[in-house]
Amino acid sequence: MIQTESFTEAMRHFESRLRELEERVKSLEERDRELASLFMIIASALRDLAEAIKSLAELRKLVPIVRELSERMRRLEDRVGRLETAVERLRAYVSAGFMTLGAAVGANFEEFVRSFTTRYLQEVGVLRRGQKLEKRVVEGEEFDLYCEAPLVLGEVKTTLVDLTDFERFVERGEEGREEAR
Repeated sequence: MIQTESFTEAMRHFESRLRELEERVKSLEERDRELASLFMIIASALRDLAEAIKSLAELRKLVPIVRELSERMRRLEDRVGRLETAVERLRAYVSAGFMTLGAAVGANFEEFVRSFTTRYLQEVGVLRRGQKLEKRVVEGEEFDLYCEAPLVLGEVKTTLVDLTDFERFVERGEEGREEAR
């Protein structure tokens, strides 16, 4: 019986060790699954990182282009500033020229301004092609520039001595607008 007991004891010991090994295998399999999952996460992160690096490389290629565009914009802003200055100077010269011309030619200057203003208002869409500004007396008030629809009122002056003429004109325009309604 001693041998049977030893054999039984050995079998129990063997079964115990076998269960321990099975538990360790299960634990290792679980760790293996966890590692596989982590590996997949790391592989995905590495792919994302590789894409980000490619994107960064692409963006770096754009840096000189952005610098060039920035420089072009700066040059354009400089040119626009110079053009604005030139236009303002030209406006002042033209204004001074009109004043001199108006003083020299008198009533013909009104016709010139009427024609010029008509064409300008047609070009910017205020007046339709064929519509013209005209000189008209409305309720005893004379307007050098007049159109009924759309309502345009204007006074041609070569000089403005004081603000009373201007204020009087604005009042006449307000009265004309009220009557047009």
